[in-house]
Amino acid sequence: MTAVTGLAPRPLADSTDSLLRFAMRLDAAVTGLAGLMIAAAADPLSSLTGLSSIAEYGIGAFFVLYGLVVFALAAAPHLRRAGIGVAVTNVVFTVAAVAVVACNTSECAACRRDSHRAGAGRRCQRLRCVPPHRFVPCRTSRCSE
Repeated sequence: MTAVTGLAPRPLADSTDSLLRFAMRLDAAVTGLAGLMIAAAADPLSSLTGLSSIAEYGIGAFFVLYGLVVFALAAAPHLRRAGIGVAVTNVVFTVAAVAVVACNTSECAACRRDSHRAGAGRRCQRLRCVPPHRFVPCRTSRCSE
């Protein structure tokens, strides 16, 4: 008679990087999906951001490719360095994105202030500021003072 033995349970010390692998795969999936959404909505996003549709498609493609790279790195046998690299890259990209938004917001505020000074008093400016200091017609009927 043959005895059936079950699989021996792995000690906890054997799998110390499963949470990091999961986090990297989740990061890759979310980044790739965000890239697909950006590419799919490139035209409407271009009117909001002031970038061209081609630039929006490029950003979406970059996100998809970066997601694929991170997913491939999540399968590496020595995961710690790859995980640290991905975390540092995410932090640097986030800080750079916040800095770009902050600079463009302040430029738009200066742009609006300058256009308001050039106008006669509180005249309705049917223009909105798009960085860098370009004006495009507003799509709303409301006036900004």
